[in-house]
Amino acid sequence: MDISYLDIERRVLERFPTEPLRYGTLFKNPVTGAEFCWGADPVATQIGEAVRATRAREWFYRAGPCDAPQLPLSWAEIEAMRFREDDPLCHIVAHFAGSLRRQHWDYENHPSFEEYTRGVLASEHTPEFVKADEELRKKYPPRPLRGLGRGLCWEHDREKHHGVAV
Repeated sequence: MDISYLDIERRVLERFPTEPLRYGTLFKNPVTGAEFCWGADPVATQIGEAVRATRAREWFYRAGPCDAPQLPLSWAEIEAMRFREDDPLCHIVAHFAGSLRRQHWDYENHPSFEEYTRGVLASEHTPEFVKADEELRKKYPPRPLRGLGRGLCWEHDREKHHGVAV
C-alpha cells in the first residue's frame, strides 16, 4: 500500500495536540518519543521529525525484507528490539532504525538495509549471537561498510569528522 506524503503528514498531525499547550509544558513527541518543552522548543521541528520517521517506516515496509519486524521509531521501541537476543534480525532492524534516526530518517542517503546488514555482519562491534546466525550470513554475506561505527550507526561523513577513513 503506497501512502502519500500528505497522508503521512495528516496522520502525524492528528497525533499532536490541536490546541497549544501551556508554555513550558514537557511534551513527548507521539511518534518518536522525544521529549521537548512546548513553546520553548519549536513544535514544527518535532512534527517534521515525526513525518520523516513515519515516511522511513513506510519505506522500510515496502523496501525492507518481508520477514523483518516493523521499523521502530522511538528510542523505547528501538531499545526493546535491540535487546531481543533470541532474534538476530530484530537486533539488526533496531540498529538500522537507530542509524536512520541519527541521520534524521534520511533513508535515501543511508545505505540500504541489505548493505547495512552486510556491514553489520562484517563489523567487529557486532554481538556474536548476530554474527553466528548462518541464515543471515547466507542472505547477507558480510562486507565491510565504510562509515559504520562502534554503535553500528552509519555516518556518511564520519571520515571527515575524525580524519580517518573507516
